[in-house]
Amino acid sequence: MQKARNPEEKLKAYLDIANERMKVIDSATHKEKGTKLALAVTGFRSALSSAKNWLPEFRHPREREENDRTLLKAARRYNASLLEILRKASEDLRKYVQSALKFPSALRMV
Repeated sequence: MQKARNPEEKLKAYLDIANERMKVIDSATHKEKGTKLALAVTGFRSALSSAKNWLPEFRHPREREENDRTLLKAARRYNASLLEILRKASEDLRKYVQSALKFPSALRMV
């Protein structure tokens, strides 16, 4: 994050973090590691919230719209992945995966 010089780089960095957390969510669910899963979900949700919070930093409306679409597209991908992970998750881990599905308010409509 410290290397990111502009809002677009920061948005990309947050989405990269969310992608990495998705991998951990998937892995921890398969290995049934609840503590690791809970931490990954927290990091995932935090990265998405931070990405959403950077959208107003884009000065030009066209840039803002383009990056908003990028974020929504990523959220759709995450949603599909999380639903698949949820389908395969054991009963005791489902609550963690379900909490990952609670995107920031601007992303809930996807």
